[in-house]
Amino acid sequence: YELGGPRIYSFRELMALVLQETERRRLLLPVPVFAARIQAAFLQLLPKPLLTVDQVNQLQIDNVPADDLPGLADLGIANPTSAEVILPSYLHRYRRTGQFDSRKYA
Repeated sequence: YELGGPRIYSFRELMALVLQETERRRLLLPVPVFAARIQAAFLQLLPKPLLTVDQVNQLQIDNVPADDLPGLADLGIANPTSAEVILPSYLHRYRRTGQFDSRKYA
């Protein structure tokens, strides 16, 4: 099975969603692959690396379900939920006000 939600996101779109839900402001800059590889080569030497060469390689490959393979519908899931609906319940704890934020969740 190849499983994916109702929408395809770019990595930048996912980062923007996370920033929006956590109410953070960060500058998102595109980094050339060669520069990311150099950074990753050094960062992966750390005890808890922020980025590895394997991650850079993985980010170059689209992670989109194929149309010709079984998917969510074959498992009886007709209407998958989008990330915009799910993320608030996972990420509210990473806001400055955390779970005590006045926003309500579905």
